[in-house]
Amino acid sequence: ASPGRLHNQPPLAETLDEDLAPFLARQAQLLDIARTAVILDDDSAAKVTDLTALMRAFEKEIDDARDRTGRPYLEAKRLIDARFGSVMRPVVIARQGDNGKGGLRGMLTAYDDKREREAAIERQRLREEQRQREEEAAAARRAAEEKAAEGKGSVAAELEALKAEDEAERLAQRAEAIRPEPIRSHLGQVTRRRDIAFEIEDPRKLLGWMLKQPGLSGNLLQALRTIVGSYLRSIGVDAVDRGVEIPGLKASVELGAANVRR
Repeated sequence: ASPGRLHNQPPLAETLDEDLAPFLARQAQLLDIARTAVILDDDSAAKVTDLTALMRAFEKEIDDARDRTGRPYLEAKRLIDARFGSVMRPVVIARQGDNGKGGLRGMLTAYDDKREREAAIERQRLREEQRQREEEAAAARRAAEEKAAEGKGSVAAELEALKAEDEAERLAQRAEAIRPEPIRSHLGQVTRRRDIAFEIEDPRKLLGWMLKQPGLSGNLLQALRTIVGSYLRSIGVDAVDRGVEIPGLKASVELGAANVRR
């Protein structure tokens, strides 16, 4: 049974020390023998084989004991996670949906998008007005310069050109200043972030590009080794020994290090 909140067991570390004490004594014996092991002939090789088998049995016994000792704690952790998760998960779904973009978060995003669209429309309106004023300012400036060239320049014409230019500049500043204020409340503020989204359109081209990138090629080759290794193990050693034809791959069967089986 999993340990209760109020139990009389000693601390876990002390319990583990007690459980491991017999194993530590046997470990010392095995390691002492291993340190002096030498193979000179078939008899000594047989003794090393026996020692190897004893070590493997010891390792399995340790693994089994570890599993037995840890199982109640693993089961308790799974139960705790499941129970707390069952209370938390519906709130998470309501807050942001299954994909992190729905629920209340999606509502706020949609509303903030609406405010941004309205601000963009107003910015566009002011920019159109700005362009119109710029055209008027250019026309007024040309008229003032033409009158000055004819010797008919006047302060009024110059002032009119300056006024039109100032108005165009003021509209440009107003357009750039239009940004919706962040949504704020007593408990927080809505912020927006830019998320990277992508879709792989041509895997072959992408893999070719990745192989040419110093920072990506190593990771890609490691991932390929993992995937190919899993596939080759799934078809079996005999199939690989008979020969497999995979473009870009050379596979063979090698004899591994000596192992002892009972």
